[in-house]
Amino acid sequence: MPYNSDSEVEDVEEPMEEKVVVEVKPVSAEQRAKKLSSVISKILDTEDTKRPILSKKRNIEAEIDDAKLEAKAKRVLNAEKKLKMNAGHVVPTHANAGYEKMLRKTATKGVVALFNALRAAQKAQAPEKESAPQMAKEEFLKSLKEKPESKVGFLQDDFAMKADNHLEEEEEEELL
Repeated sequence: MPYNSDSEVEDVEEPMEEKVVVEVKPVSAEQRAKKLSSVISKILDTEDTKRPILSKKRNIEAEIDDAKLEAKAKRVLNAEKKLKMNAGHVVPTHANAGYEKMLRKTATKGVVALFNALRAAQKAQAPEKESAPQMAKEEFLKSLKEKPESKVGFLQDDFAMKADNHLEEEEEEELL
């Protein structure tokens, strides 16, 4: 009820909640040790040692079972895939070494022919690029030595040499 200066304020009494007091019986050290040992023995007596011990997450065992099932399915699929890939494969032996050598040479010739055809096709498609102009060694070195004049003084090679040498002037004045 909103407070109004004209009306009287009524005190509303709310019933107090009763506090429940639970008596805790003192447990001896022997009793705690027995309870702890019984819990530990139950955990250690389980058959599956890969299960989580005292996990806070309740559904962790179901997740572990799902992961194991998925891993088993993947192994089966991979085994089937491997069998399909190796269906026509013959392991080379000394008996068929000559035949295997001939097959290897034929494959090499085929790959060489393929790369030669690719190179020829690329040359036919690409326009001829102009190569860089050829210069003599002396001309190249001369062009490197010739530098365009820079407007900024400190970028020039002889910047420090052109600076006023105040020390020489001072020495000349002292001598006079």
